[in-house]
Amino acid sequence: MTAEELVAETIAAAISPPSTLPCWRWCEENITLDNTGPMPGAYNTRYTPQVRYFLDACQDGRAKRVVAMVSAQSAKTQTVINRLLYCIAEDPGPAMWIMANQDAVEEFAKKRLFPAVETCPRTAPLLPEARTKRSKRLIQFDSMNLMLRGSNSRAALQSDPVRYLFCDERREWKAGAIELVRKRTRTFHNAIEISIGTAGNDGDELHRDFMEGNQVHFHFACRKCGASQPFRFGRRRSILFDKPRDRGGLVWPKNSETQPGGKWNLEAVRRATRLECEQCGELYATSDKLALLGTLAPVEYNPAGPRGLRTFHWNALQMPWSDCAFGEVAAEFLQANAQAKKGNLIPLIEFVTETLGEPWSEALFFAPEELSISQTDFVLHGAEVAPGKFWEKEHTRFMSVDVQLDHFWIVCRAFTPSGESRLVRASRLDTWADVRDHQKALAVQPQRTLVDRRYRTDEVDDHCALYGWQGMLGSPKTGYAHYNARTRKKTVLPYSTVTQGKPRVYVIEGKQSIRRPRWFFWSNKPIKDQLGRMQQGKGLYFGIPGDAPEFYLDQMNGERLREKRLPNGATVFEWVEVGRQGCHCRDCEGMILTCAIADGLIPHGIVAEEQAEESNFIPADT
Repeated sequence: MTAEELVAETIAAAISPPSTLPCWRWCEENITLDNTGPMPGAYNTRYTPQVRYFLDACQDGRAKRVVAMVSAQSAKTQTVINRLLYCIAEDPGPAMWIMANQDAVEEFAKKRLFPAVETCPRTAPLLPEARTKRSKRLIQFDSMNLMLRGSNSRAALQSDPVRYLFCDERREWKAGAIELVRKRTRTFHNAIEISIGTAGNDGDELHRDFMEGNQVHFHFACRKCGASQPFRFGRRRSILFDKPRDRGGLVWPKNSETQPGGKWNLEAVRRATRLECEQCGELYATSDKLALLGTLAPVEYNPAGPRGLRTFHWNALQMPWSDCAFGEVAAEFLQANAQAKKGNLIPLIEFVTETLGEPWSEALFFAPEELSISQTDFVLHGAEVAPGKFWEKEHTRFMSVDVQLDHFWIVCRAFTPSGESRLVRASRLDTWADVRDHQKALAVQPQRTLVDRRYRTDEVDDHCALYGWQGMLGSPKTGYAHYNARTRKKTVLPYSTVTQGKPRVYVIEGKQSIRRPRWFFWSNKPIKDQLGRMQQGKGLYFGIPGDAPEFYLDQMNGERLREKRLPNGATVFEWVEVGRQGCHCRDCEGMILTCAIADGLIPHGIVAEEQAEESNFIPADT
């Protein structure tokens, strides 16, 4: 294209009247998707009709905020990009695109934003060619300015007033950033905030925004009985669907083909899974999904919400991608559930938030007030405690020590290679000599003897250095980053790296020996969450003898998970000590669980602090 042709095209675009088409129709006529997406070619909303209603709301002059809380990979970012292209071409105004951090938004601009603008015939002429007008933080279109910002920079968000706010991946944002950036729109009477993101935790900022609005869910109509119902996975209540139902959702049979030998055959489950009508029980295969999408209609669950706040939800069940087939979703759930039984809750949390698009709720999946002890079929009285004789399946054992001002509490637990465990001993001791005698009598290796260094820290460090014990200290941090030099990746784990203290000089058998104490931090909240599940029999076998000491049972019940509401309105749950018995043995079990995770005996459930309960998602038999 010559310079003259480019100037003529730019002038024509500038003086042409705004389009009268609905935004989604304009996108279909002007946008072409490249081959990096699942459906390259001319943009078409036939397969994702829910985005039509979202884009219509963005075009509604009465709407001040449009919020979508959805599943991952559900056309969310592409939808907001399309709305931005429409604004650039048809209704320009100063705008700001915000993501979690500056690196993320710069990568997004390079990979997705610039190609989208360049391939759209209505916006390409408006993109400046001068490099001075196309930076990593600002694009000066001929029609408007677009600022690119990360939510982690307070100074960057406090910039010029804007008419449009495009807020992507809200779950990843720094807390409080959304309230700060909303102040940028005050000077525009026609300003609008468009927010979209994958679901996160119950009560987080995105969830609160969704609940405040009209809460639009998309229903399909049963082809047999005509009943209107949402694309909903299960039958039990959840955060977004607070009423249980007798049928509906994904179902698959339990028979010799899908569950041979009591173990799920995922390929058979994939073939057999169907979506069930909650009214008449009609079953639909994935091949029927497009026909069901043709009946899609928005339903407001909170019609009394503010007229200016329009909120939407959709999940993977209504997406046309092959990975969102009914059988694939069922298999993902079963795999996540199997990991949850082993104590690794991350896949189940990801299933709820990223596949179902629903917030994760600690209160829903983990009973905060009920904490019980699952007694088992063995006793300690008269048992031989030597490894191998106490339990034939034993692989290793740990002993932990809770240090008090004038006494000690100790717990010893044996583990199998697969992470199952049994209590070996729980006692109250009076001296350091007693602790040492128990460590030797129970045949616990020095490095697997764990000592809390909250009290009498110098004494703890002295004895840890002398005997080779491991110091530990509980922390309110929910996780620690560990860097893998080989993979060049960071992993968040519920314990820190090891710290070595100052050297101590000892005389042992007439020879001088210099030794250092070692200790590390462990994350109280996620470890105690996981301990609570195991304690209730939800997860790996956590053996407690029928004749366990009364003080042990009391102290294991000495904490409760209580709800706490933060000043910003979010809800969190904390472990709170109750009664006078203390929770010393529970602290000891927490230290042991941490080291069992570090040893690879038990999968870690960190990165998220919450726990799940298997029974919240139970497939129905067909």
